Amino acid sequence: MTHMLMPAASSDTLIAAPSLPSPVVLAYIAAAILFILAAAGLSRHETAVAGNVAGAVGVGGGGARRHRPGSEQTGPREGVPTLLLIAMGLALGSVIGLVVARRVAMTGMPQLIAVLNGLVGLAAVLVGYNSYVSPDALSASLGAFPPR
Repeated sequence: MTHMLMPAASSDTLIAAPSLPSPVVLAYIAAAILFILAAAGLSRHETAVAGNVAGAVGVGGGGARRHRPGSEQTGPREGVPTLLLIAMGLALGSVIGLVVARRVAMTGMPQLIAVLNGLVGLAAVLVGYNSYVSPDALSASLGAFPPR
């Protein structure tokens, strides 16, 4: 967190006072809160729709804020290919999901949900592997991965 220098009340010396968090940090905090609300909402079928909406808004907001072209983490054009890859993944996943959902009978839903949960687990493994193979500067500075 950055600090601003402010005059002390009793003397002319300067003291460091914390500044407000950046919009990126606030977006990540909001996304984390929405993920918690999503997990809580998905625990009961009466609140599952609200949980799904909270999760989608959290993912969308956090991802859009992080990968916005020209943001603090990306250069002026660096975020565009990332956004295109995300849009292509969403489109492909939507098409596959629609096709599978129309073909599966209601009696086959438990098996479909099990397969989809397995795909989510595979995605988590791939993200973790990517972070291990190519850690970002923040992960390395926090000591998440030992030097090789």
